[in-house]
This record gives sequence, C-alpha cells and structure tokens, in this order.
Amino acid sequence: MGIPSITIACCLFLQALSRCEASEGSPSPIADSIVREAKSRIGETKWGIASNYSTGPNTDKYHLFVADVITEAGGSVPFWYFYRSPIGAGEWGSRWSFYLMFSPSWINVNSPLFGDVIGDGEIVGIVTGPNKTTHVAKHRVVENDWGFRPNQTLAFWRYVHFW
Repeated sequence: MGIPSITIACCLFLQALSRCEASEGSPSPIADSIVREAKSRIGETKWGIASNYSTGPNTDKYHLFVADVITEAGGSVPFWYFYRSPIGAGEWGSRWSFYLMFSPSWINVNSPLFGDVIGDGEIVGIVTGPNKTTHVAKHRVVENDWGFRPNQTLAFWRYVHFW
C-alpha cells in the first residue's frame, strides 16, 4: 500500500516541477478577475483584525481575504485537511508549501504578474499593479507597496488551474 502512494507523490512532484517551468511567464487565466475583485475590496473592514468574520476578532484574516478574492474571481484555494479552512499565510509565504505544490491549480513563480498571490509567511495579498499589492492591513483592505520593499523574502503563487 505504501509503494503506490509514494509513486503517486513522486509523479505529482514531477508534474509540479514541469508546470513551474512551463508557465512562469504566462499570467493566470483569471488574473484580470482576481485583480478587479481585490481592488473592489479596498477600504473594506470585513477582514480586519477587529472583525467577527470567520475566525473572530483579534485574529489575522489575510489568508481569508485572499481565499475570498480568488473564489469570487472563479478560482479555488487549497484547504487545510483537518481544519477545513483555507490555507494560512505561512503556506502562501513558502515556496515549498505542500498544499500549493501538490495542487494542480497553483504554481510557484519567481517573477510576479498581476493577479498572483504574494506572501512572506505572515502577510499574504494579491499583486494588483506595478509594485502594488492589495492586502489586509490591521483594520482594512489597502493597496500599497508591501511585498515590493527592500529586504523582503517572498513567495509568489500563480493560479493556473490545469485540471
């Protein structure tokens, strides 16, 4: 029973690697929708730290903002297997995220394009303009240069939805 699962995991890993090289320069098929949806949320407090939304007050909801935007734009995000909630900022900020690497819908890229998800392990947002990210600040959704400042270590993920 263990050998077939290892074989499947290896095949998925090789598939993920080949997708990264094949689609690095192509924007997400729903990039425009993702950007439009993210920008339409600027100023909203639904995902702010004080909001009662989903995880309740005094909790970060960066990942929920990204999940809601992607879903509204027609895409999907990986969910934690045990918690049945969208993956967190730590996964989005890791180039080696198990959940994203083995998802047929997402690839890790080196250079972001509009509509890509950008994360540093604590904050996650959407690339919405040249050197601009739309993300949740403490109390509301903002667009600024977060993610494009000096000395930030980031991961960029592109929605490709192969299957």
